[in-house]
Amino acid sequence: MQVALLPSAKPVLKWAGGKTQLLEEIRARLPKALGQYHEPFVGSAAVFFSLAPEKATLSDTNQNLISLYTHIRDDTNSLWKELQLLEEEFNKLRKESSRAAHYYSSRDEFNASQTPTLRRSALMVYLNKAGFNGIYRENARGSFNVPFAKKKVISLPSREHLNSCKEVLAQSQLVHAGYETVLERVSPGDFVYLDPPYVPLSASSSFTAYQAKGFTLEDQERLASTVRDLSNMGVSVLLSNSDTEIVRELYAGFTIDTVWARRNINSKGDSRGKVAEVLVCNY
Repeated sequence: MQVALLPSAKPVLKWAGGKTQLLEEIRARLPKALGQYHEPFVGSAAVFFSLAPEKATLSDTNQNLISLYTHIRDDTNSLWKELQLLEEEFNKLRKESSRAAHYYSSRDEFNASQTPTLRRSALMVYLNKAGFNGIYRENARGSFNVPFAKKKVISLPSREHLNSCKEVLAQSQLVHAGYETVLERVSPGDFVYLDPPYVPLSASSSFTAYQAKGFTLEDQERLASTVRDLSNMGVSVLLSNSDTEIVRELYAGFTIDTVWARRNINSKGDSRGKVAEVLVCNY
């Protein structure tokens, strides 16, 4: 697998735990020999867009994400037109109450159906840009529940931005599936990047509600078992997580490097700051 010398596309979404700020650290730890690229927990796909691999399989349990990337890849121009319409509708509104009403009616429309239409993909991007703190979060019923951010104007992805993402996605396989299914698709020499919901630093800092089903300690343990299975298959694995005793115990025997990242998902600005994370690799 060849990777781009410089990032060739930027993410379309802001995502909890997005890896844009750690791209240099991640790129510095890539294995020398790379087969096909695999990224479960694809999220904003910041690492994928940075590396721009020739062949890749991206997967996630969030159907909305996979549908969005499929529309970017297969129907770029139509998606851009829908985004342009939403941007124009919002930016022409002069009253905050009108902008809020537009946002909440769009949120209701998004939650009204789970059918993966182009309109829903456009709404997902719009809600991500106009919602509070630019995050994606679901409640226990699976409904997007982020409040309005009281923005006066928004800027949705341009045609050029979408086209740059389309080019990187062109040869990619997009799969709506859990991380375990990566075991069915890899071959010796392939490279898997894993960015799961993090082990919380404390009981009050947990942020696993980006979709209805959270990520429990048992899930973390099963993921660690999957990483060991991948290692036994001759697959190179790089994983990111919080720097906690649990994570270090789960991945004992692997290379574990501490890196520092800024946490931006917090309702209080003064509670955001740099925290220690780890990059775990089996090579």
